[in-house]
Amino acid sequence: MRRQSGRQRRPSRVRPRSLLLHVSVLLALSATCAAGLGAALWLVLGRPVLAVRQSRATPAPTSATGAAVSGVPVLSTGERLESLKLVLATVGGIGAVVALTVAYRRQRDSEIAEHREDTRLFTDRFGHAADQLGSAQAAVRVAGVYAMAELADDWNEGRQMCIDVLCAYLRMPYDPDQHREGDREVRRTTVRVIRNHLRPGWSAVSWSTNRFSFEGAVFDCGDLSGARFLAPGSVSFHAATFASGSFEFNRVVFAAPTWFTRVRFAGAKIGFNEVQFATDEIQFDDAIFSAGIVDFRHARVPSGQITFAEVTVLPTAAVEWGPFLPIPTSPEAAAATSHSQSRGVRLPSPRRSRRQRRNAR
Repeated sequence: MRRQSGRQRRPSRVRPRSLLLHVSVLLALSATCAAGLGAALWLVLGRPVLAVRQSRATPAPTSATGAAVSGVPVLSTGERLESLKLVLATVGGIGAVVALTVAYRRQRDSEIAEHREDTRLFTDRFGHAADQLGSAQAAVRVAGVYAMAELADDWNEGRQMCIDVLCAYLRMPYDPDQHREGDREVRRTTVRVIRNHLRPGWSAVSWSTNRFSFEGAVFDCGDLSGARFLAPGSVSFHAATFASGSFEFNRVVFAAPTWFTRVRFAGAKIGFNEVQFATDEIQFDDAIFSAGIVDFRHARVPSGQITFAEVTVLPTAAVEWGPFLPIPTSPEAAAATSHSQSRGVRLPSPRRSRRQRRNAR
């Protein structure tokens, strides 16, 4: 199947009623133009008479060219032939206009039929890839990941839907300690495929401006290093859990709205080395650092503000805050004592609870 390049627009159907209206309007305009042309030509020639009624007894004298000597111009036979040719040419032009209109209708209908066929083929491919993702065999699920990604590259109109399916697979219930055989490799492959479409130059089609929802997902491995999340897209790790293993955000560019709200760092090693937070809409509010290592060293914040409101940091977690003001840990933190902070902004004291702020709104 040929690959679609660029953003293609769905052809609009030309209905029979609109076709008749178009032809009628074109015929009316053509007839008006022909009548105007004939009237202008008649005036330029001095308002000649097309025929002269003469008596049989005394024919009107004419000159050698056929013009009446009385001063009233009369069209000769040759001039009448030329006028007839002009009329025929005008009629032929009108017919050509109608023929072009009909040809335009046929072309549009052909485009519509081709679009429907492409959509049907894309839909069949989507169903097949979704069936593969639901297979009990890990190898078949991996094939489904690649099939869904290839379909997203080919299908401009359905690209976001294909990306949503890949993200939904990562949001499926998953236990890092008890899972189906091969599940970890399938999930690792899914993250890798997404990352390759977010890295510049790694894929023929970029997904950087699409939306990604990893809400509630459980990760025990993954690497998004070098990815770019650009507007008007967005990315959400709301309520996600980084349970174990490692997950890399090194050199990631977050230039689209990003949410790490209520995310739980529960034992994984998370790297934000040289990450760029390049938008005002980045939130770590209500995040819980309960275990593992989270490294914000060398993170860059060229503009905007990142919020860490009501973040909970337990003593069992190791956090390198880098450019952010450290959120202290203490034995009281184990009892879920939260500390609030916003980068570069001192919060008012005493703080109001979330319920009080919600009621104040």
